[in-house]
Amino acid sequence: LLQARAPGAVVLPVVSKVDDAADAGPACRWFDETAAAWFDNRRGEAEKHGHEVNELHVEPAQAVSVDRPESVEFLRTRISNLAQRSDPPLLRTVGQSIPTSYQDVLKVFGAIAERGTNELALQALLDGTALVLGKTTALSPKGAYRPYAELRALWKKYRDARSDRRSYGERVFDDATDLWGAQGLVLIDGGLVFLQPSFVTEIIRPLVDHRLKNQVESGEIVEDAVTFVRESPEL
Repeated sequence: LLQARAPGAVVLPVVSKVDDAADAGPACRWFDETAAAWFDNRRGEAEKHGHEVNELHVEPAQAVSVDRPESVEFLRTRISNLAQRSDPPLLRTVGQSIPTSYQDVLKVFGAIAERGTNELALQALLDGTALVLGKTTALSPKGAYRPYAELRALWKKYRDARSDRRSYGERVFDDATDLWGAQGLVLIDGGLVFLQPSFVTEIIRPLVDHRLKNQVESGEIVEDAVTFVRESPEL
């Protein structure tokens, strides 16, 4: 499916759930060898029929464990290096000049995420104390997400209050939000913009934990769920 939908894409396989493995090397090598054999087979079949294969660029697999923080940090470094050295860039902003107006959209996101309400966010934007998303020092539970249309309306209020508003076209918000979503700074789904992606990931993280069965049987998952709800007034 990936070969058909994203030909030429760069793929970095991750071997997870290796908490109890003393050496995950064999699993990574198995994956690398299996992937290479699959591509060899695909290439051979394509040549038989005179087709050209636009192959995926599969990187060597890497083992990652939540109990081994250094493995997670190494994965981040690999992803960053891949994004910077690829041509064309995997991330649209690599090596590109980003318009100031796009940064101001990110500042709207940061104001909501930090201040929590539209009124306080707009005040911070106008008095110059708002920070761009990612530079905020404290996040408000009430600023985890907003409907796309609501954020767009707040952006218009901010834009219209600026003396240089003529340089901010109607599509600036849409284009900038699309870019920041592609970069992963925000999550966009179902008409909502999640300004604090951790709000979503913290909810689903236990569901993809391979230790879930043991936690359910021990009752630990129930205690964690109660604690999460108590500490999340935005739910």
